[in-house]
Amino acid sequence: MKSSLRLLAVLAPIAVMLTGCAGNDPERDMLLSFVQNYLTGTHEKVSVSQAAGVPYASLGLEFGSGPQVLLVLGMGRGGERDWYAGEAIFVRTQAGRVLRTAGFPNDLGGISLAPGVPGQANEIAYTVDLPDMAVFGAAAQCMRTQAGDETLRILETNIATRHIVERCEVPAIDWKFNNDYWVDPADGYVWRTQIGRAHV
Repeated sequence: MKSSLRLLAVLAPIAVMLTGCAGNDPERDMLLSFVQNYLTGTHEKVSVSQAAGVPYASLGLEFGSGPQVLLVLGMGRGGERDWYAGEAIFVRTQAGRVLRTAGFPNDLGGISLAPGVPGQANEIAYTVDLPDMAVFGAAAQCMRTQAGDETLRILETNIATRHIVERCEVPAIDWKFNNDYWVDPADGYVWRTQIGRAHV
Protein backbone atom coordinates (compact mmCIF):
# COMPACT_ATOMS: atom_id res chain seq x y z
CA MET A 1 0.00 0.00 0.00
CA LYS A 2 2.79 2.41 0.94
CA SER A 3 4.64 1.83 -2.36
CA SER A 4 1.40 2.37 -4.32
CA LEU A 5 0.87 5.70 -2.55
CA ARG A 6 4.47 6.67 -3.26
CA LEU A 7 4.04 5.85 -6.93
CA LEU A 8 0.76 7.80 -7.02
CA ALA A 9 2.51 10.79 -5.43
CA VAL A 10 5.15 10.64 -8.19
CA LEU A 11 2.79 9.99 -11.13
CA ALA A 12 0.03 12.52 -10.35
CA PRO A 13 2.28 15.62 -10.73
CA ILE A 14 3.85 14.09 -13.87
CA ALA A 15 0.38 13.69 -15.41
CA VAL A 16 -0.48 17.32 -14.65
CA MET A 17 2.86 18.51 -16.04
CA LEU A 18 2.57 16.40 -19.21
CA THR A 19 -1.01 17.53 -19.84
CA GLY A 20 0.18 21.14 -19.87
CA CYS A 21 2.87 20.50 -22.50
CA ALA A 22 1.98 21.70 -25.98
CA GLY A 23 2.93 20.21 -29.32
CA ASN A 24 2.88 16.91 -31.11
CA ASP A 25 5.30 14.63 -29.26
CA PRO A 26 4.59 10.87 -29.51
CA GLU A 27 6.93 10.03 -26.61
CA ARG A 28 5.22 12.57 -24.33
CA ASP A 29 1.81 11.28 -25.42
CA MET A 30 2.84 7.66 -24.69
CA LEU A 31 4.13 8.57 -21.21
CA LEU A 32 0.99 10.61 -20.48
CA SER A 33 -1.15 7.66 -21.56
CA PHE A 34 0.82 5.35 -19.22
CA VAL A 35 0.42 7.72 -16.26
CA GLN A 36 -3.29 8.27 -16.93
CA ASN A 37 -3.91 4.53 -17.34
CA TYR A 38 -2.06 3.79 -14.10
CA LEU A 39 -4.01 6.43 -12.17
CA THR A 40 -7.38 5.25 -13.53
CA GLY A 41 -6.64 1.53 -13.21
CA THR A 42 -6.82 0.89 -16.98
CA HIS A 43 -4.44 -1.83 -18.17
CA GLU A 44 -3.80 -1.09 -21.84
CA LYS A 45 -1.06 -2.78 -23.85
CA VAL A 46 1.15 -1.00 -26.36
CA SER A 47 -0.43 -1.52 -29.77
CA VAL A 48 1.36 -2.27 -33.03
CA SER A 49 0.44 1.18 -34.35
CA GLN A 50 1.77 2.89 -31.20
CA ALA A 51 5.06 1.00 -31.43
CA ALA A 52 5.32 1.68 -35.18
CA GLY A 53 4.69 5.40 -34.52
CA VAL A 54 7.99 5.75 -32.66
CA PRO A 55 10.87 5.81 -35.19
CA TYR A 56 13.46 4.54 -32.69
CA ALA A 57 14.39 1.22 -31.08
CA SER A 58 11.88 0.68 -28.29
CA LEU A 59 10.67 -1.78 -25.68
CA GLY A 60 7.44 -2.24 -23.79
CA LEU A 61 7.45 -2.09 -19.99
CA GLU A 62 4.77 -3.16 -17.52
CA PHE A 63 4.91 -2.36 -13.83
CA GLY A 64 3.06 -5.11 -12.00
CA SER A 65 -0.38 -5.60 -13.49
CA GLY A 66 -0.57 -1.98 -14.66
CA PRO A 67 -0.57 -0.59 -18.21
CA GLN A 68 2.38 -0.80 -20.57
CA VAL A 69 4.62 2.10 -21.45
CA LEU A 70 6.93 2.27 -24.44
CA LEU A 71 10.56 3.08 -23.63
CA VAL A 72 12.86 4.46 -26.32
CA LEU A 73 16.53 3.55 -26.66
CA GLY A 74 18.60 6.57 -25.71
CA MET A 75 22.12 5.17 -25.67
CA GLY A 76 24.00 1.92 -26.06
CA ARG A 77 27.57 1.16 -25.06
CA GLY A 78 29.50 -1.98 -24.18
CA GLY A 79 26.40 -4.16 -24.51
CA GLU A 80 24.41 -1.95 -22.12
CA ARG A 81 21.26 -0.18 -23.32
CA ASP A 82 19.67 2.90 -21.70
CA TRP A 83 15.90 3.14 -22.22
CA TYR A 84 13.76 6.21 -21.44
CA ALA A 85 10.10 7.17 -21.18
CA GLY A 86 10.44 10.94 -21.23
CA GLU A 87 12.42 12.20 -18.25
CA ALA A 88 10.41 10.25 -15.67
CA ILE A 89 11.35 6.61 -16.27
CA PHE A 90 14.78 5.08 -16.96
CA VAL A 91 15.85 1.43 -17.34
CA ARG A 92 19.36 0.14 -18.13
CA THR A 93 19.62 -3.40 -19.55
CA GLN A 94 22.30 -5.79 -20.72
CA ALA A 95 21.45 -9.01 -22.59
CA GLY A 96 17.85 -8.76 -21.38
CA ARG A 97 18.80 -8.27 -17.72
CA VAL A 98 17.70 -5.11 -15.90
CA LEU A 99 20.80 -3.47 -14.40
CA ARG A 100 19.43 -0.17 -13.09
CA THR A 101 16.14 1.74 -12.84
CA ALA A 102 14.93 5.24 -11.98
CA GLY A 103 11.39 6.54 -11.56
CA PHE A 104 9.93 3.52 -9.75
CA PRO A 105 9.31 2.70 -6.10
CA ASN A 106 12.40 0.92 -4.71
CA ASP A 107 14.65 1.56 -7.70
CA LEU A 108 17.48 -0.78 -8.53
CA GLY A 109 20.66 1.25 -8.07
CA GLY A 110 22.81 -1.30 -9.85
CA ILE A 111 24.00 -4.88 -9.95
CA SER A 112 27.40 -6.44 -10.50
CA LEU A 113 27.17 -9.71 -12.38
CA ALA A 114 29.38 -12.70 -12.86
CA PRO A 115 30.01 -13.22 -16.63
CA GLY A 116 27.17 -14.85 -18.53
CA VAL A 117 23.89 -14.38 -20.31
CA PRO A 118 20.52 -15.82 -19.22
CA GLY A 119 20.35 -19.47 -20.20
CA GLN A 120 24.12 -20.12 -20.51
CA ALA A 121 24.93 -21.27 -16.96
CA ASN A 122 23.05 -22.88 -14.09
CA GLU A 123 24.37 -20.66 -11.30
CA ILE A 124 24.95 -16.93 -11.13
CA ALA A 125 26.05 -14.64 -8.34
CA TYR A 126 25.84 -10.87 -8.21
CA THR A 127 25.64 -7.96 -5.81
CA VAL A 128 22.68 -5.62 -5.70
CA ASP A 129 22.21 -1.99 -4.64
CA LEU A 130 18.77 -0.76 -3.56
CA PRO A 131 19.39 2.88 -2.56
CA ASP A 132 15.75 3.58 -1.56
CA MET A 133 16.15 0.85 1.08
CA ALA A 134 19.74 1.85 2.03
CA VAL A 135 21.01 -1.56 0.81
CA PHE A 136 24.36 -1.61 -1.00
CA GLY A 137 26.46 -4.55 -2.14
CA ALA A 138 24.03 -7.25 -0.94
CA ALA A 139 25.03 -10.68 -2.27
CA ALA A 140 22.46 -12.50 -4.42
CA GLN A 141 22.67 -16.15 -5.47
CA CYS A 142 20.55 -17.48 -8.32
CA MET A 143 19.99 -20.94 -9.79
CA ARG A 144 18.83 -21.19 -13.42
CA THR A 145 16.50 -23.83 -14.77
CA GLN A 146 14.83 -24.33 -18.13
CA ALA A 147 11.04 -24.21 -17.96
CA GLY A 148 10.59 -25.43 -21.53
CA ASP A 149 9.83 -24.04 -24.97
CA GLU A 150 7.12 -21.39 -25.23
CA THR A 151 5.66 -19.28 -28.01
CA LEU A 152 5.41 -15.58 -27.16
CA ARG A 153 3.07 -13.18 -28.89
CA ILE A 154 4.70 -9.76 -29.19
CA LEU A 155 3.05 -7.04 -31.26
CA GLU A 156 0.84 -9.59 -33.00
CA THR A 157 3.81 -11.81 -33.97
CA ASN A 158 4.44 -15.35 -32.67
CA ILE A 159 8.02 -15.93 -31.52
CA ALA A 160 9.47 -19.34 -30.55
CA THR A 161 11.42 -19.07 -27.29
CA ARG A 162 12.94 -21.08 -24.46
CA HIS A 163 11.73 -20.02 -21.00
CA ILE A 164 14.56 -19.69 -18.44
CA VAL A 165 13.79 -19.18 -14.72
CA GLU A 166 16.29 -17.84 -12.19
CA ARG A 167 15.36 -18.56 -8.56
CA CYS A 168 17.22 -15.97 -6.49
CA GLU A 169 17.92 -15.25 -2.84
CA VAL A 170 19.38 -12.17 -1.15
CA PRO A 171 20.08 -13.44 2.38
CA ALA A 172 21.10 -10.03 3.82
CA ILE A 173 17.56 -8.70 3.39
CA ASP A 174 15.77 -12.08 3.49
CA TRP A 175 14.44 -11.79 -0.07
CA LYS A 176 13.55 -14.58 -2.48
CA PHE A 177 12.33 -13.92 -6.03
CA ASN A 178 12.27 -15.30 -9.56
CA ASN A 179 13.55 -13.68 -12.74
CA ASP A 180 12.10 -15.09 -15.96
CA TYR A 181 13.69 -14.80 -19.41
CA TRP A 182 12.27 -15.90 -22.78
CA VAL A 183 15.25 -16.41 -25.08
CA ASP A 184 15.72 -17.38 -28.71
CA PRO A 185 16.83 -21.05 -28.64
CA ALA A 186 19.21 -20.48 -31.56
CA ASP A 187 21.13 -17.35 -30.55
CA GLY A 188 20.15 -16.57 -26.93
CA TYR A 189 18.51 -13.23 -27.79
CA VAL A 190 16.24 -12.24 -24.90
CA TRP A 191 12.73 -11.44 -26.15
CA ARG A 192 11.09 -10.89 -22.78
CA THR A 193 12.22 -10.39 -19.19
CA GLN A 194 10.03 -10.57 -16.10
CA ILE A 195 11.47 -9.47 -12.77
CA GLY A 196 9.71 -11.11 -9.84
CA ARG A 197 8.60 -9.31 -6.72
CA ALA A 198 10.62 -10.15 -3.64
CA HIS A 199 9.02 -12.15 -0.86
CA VAL A 200 10.31 -13.41 2.48
